[in-house]
Amino acid sequence: AIVHKKLGNGHKLYIVGDGVEKNKIQSRILELGIQSSVELLGQLPNMDTLNLMRRAKIYCMSSFAESFGMVLLEAMYNGVPQIAYDVRVGPRNLVQNGVTGFLIPDGDEEAFASRIAELFTDSAKWESMSASSKKRVLLFSENNVIPKWEQIINLTSNL
Repeated sequence: AIVHKKLGNGHKLYIVGDGVEKNKIQSRILELGIQSSVELLGQLPNMDTLNLMRRAKIYCMSSFAESFGMVLLEAMYNGVPQIAYDVRVGPRNLVQNGVTGFLIPDGDEEAFASRIAELFTDSAKWESMSASSKKRVLLFSENNVIPKWEQIINLTSNL
């Protein structure tokens, strides 16, 4: 609703997934009057989700608790800047604040919405974060990760 007020119509939030909160989310969308800007897609096949992400402008992770979020890496791979709450673990290990996306103080909905609006209106910043995301994701590629695991395994086997 905050983003809708800042940007008006013309932007769409797609929520992928399903669960016990779906009816509550649907009711909240109606209560806020933002049904033209939000679409609950439910559970999608992996390829459909990937294709949706490829067309996305921003990936928003609104989790209050998150571990190592593979979906953040998928967003990076597709050049999609990420916005996530800076919860205790997870996003801060992946998202470079101000470089590949934004880390928002946990629970600060106004800041979260402001950063979304910023990326929709500042194309230079979006381009920079998209390019930085594509570079950053390489740090998590097999070519970089496997040698590190081998080094750890070799160190521990020599103890």
